[in-house]
Amino acid sequence: SAVGSCVILRPEVCLDSELLVLFRYSVTGSLGKGNAPLIAIRGTVIRVETTGLGMHSVAVKIHRSRFL
Repeated sequence: SAVGSCVILRPEVCLDSELLVLFRYSVTGSLGKGNAPLIAIRGTVIRVETTGLGMHSVAVKIHRSRFL
């Protein structure tokens, strides 16, 4: 959403940690993988839950986002 995101990570992170996430907006369609926009999201970890296989579900409150 515009104010938060949930990501699944292998490394454990602590509450209130600052997190930077980079991802491609789309890998399908006419743009193709190489031309899809790259997005940077910076935020604070507000929830961490352990999932199966040593993974962690991390909720992030977004403070800033931008296209790169």
